[in-house]
Amino acid sequence: MRERWGRYLSYAGIALLVGAMQLGAFDCNELPGLSFGAAFLAVLTALVAGDAVYRVNRSTRGTRARVGLTLAIGVGGGAVALALGALTLLSHMCG
Repeated sequence: MRERWGRYLSYAGIALLVGAMQLGAFDCNELPGLSFGAAFLAVLTALVAGDAVYRVNRSTRGTRARVGLTLAIGVGGGAVALALGALTLLSHMCG
């Protein structure tokens, strides 16, 4: 359990760095709080979904259950990360 929290804290640290780095990468940033928060959540979602897929595939469940869960986590987590990434980009549009 302790190892898992350490991984999640490192994921949050990576997401914080990426969120902070993208703030200065664009000329126009009308909503810096929104862009930082959306970037942080997009990266964190992708990392946690990848970790969940890894844990599911290491489990002792049957093959069909593992494939179904992997697809559900991959599609669901990917869709959320994609939507948050799009929100990040849209917050940088000059109006």
